[in-house]
Amino acid sequence: FAAWTFNGFDFAGRSLVEATQDLGDGNISGWAVGLNASVPIGNEVRLASYQAAVLRRLKSIADVRQRRITVTGEVLDAIDTLQIQWDRILTARYQVEAARRFFEAYGTLFDRGQIPSANLTDALRSLNASLINRARVETEYQVALAKLAQSVGCLLGHAGVEWSDVS
Repeated sequence: FAAWTFNGFDFAGRSLVEATQDLGDGNISGWAVGLNASVPIGNEVRLASYQAAVLRRLKSIADVRQRRITVTGEVLDAIDTLQIQWDRILTARYQVEAARRFFEAYGTLFDRGQIPSANLTDALRSLNASLINRARVETEYQVALAKLAQSVGCLLGHAGVEWSDVS
């Protein structure tokens, strides 16, 4: 760096020309010359930039792994739900069959005059309740199939996954 000041220039009536003449006469007290150098001792900026890039990459890898874990969990949960719903369908079918046999047995007993009609009516209500329950459970199974398709990200029929009618 270099600097020059107006040492001879004051408010007592001296002019810029006089101050410059003082400079030319050897009065160099108004000049200053120096050197300023800056050399980094380390490479902290580049090292910090590199570490930031590595951390961004590790975060990206962790995000991908987290997405895989999330999707895998959703698919496995959907499969578990589907299995539970299928078991409920089997149970509902057995309940319908038992209620049907119960109603038929009560019908036979009613025809013979061994039980009153109130018992036959209760058996019919039980059969109807089990039929309604079976329809509800089969609907929930279809919803579970749709949730499985959503969790795997495809339509099960287009993906080659086939299922048969549950009735």
